[in-house]
Amino acid sequence: MTTKHNESAFRMIANPYLLKKKHIHTITHKTFTTKLHEVFHEEYPDCYFHKDFLNEITTHIQEHIHNYQIDSYIHNFVDECIENALSEFDTKN
Repeated sequence: MTTKHNESAFRMIANPYLLKKKHIHTITHKTFTTKLHEVFHEEYPDCYFHKDFLNEITTHIQEHIHNYQIDSYIHNFVDECIENALSEFDTKN
């Protein structure tokens, strides 16, 4: 004669994986500064880099990328204007 409580206990004994806690998988995205810190730590394991220093480097990198994007846009725009002017000149002659 088994009760409901005893039946669940027997199930736990027979299936110990039921005691295992369920893992919730979360996806975390590291920031650029965190990744930069990891790279610096790997390259210079004996050096400590303050958070402000890494933020300064991050700012410089972002500024360089922004300037590069602007230069690239301007370069493409100027090239397109020159090509359009040349093609119009060719069609008139």
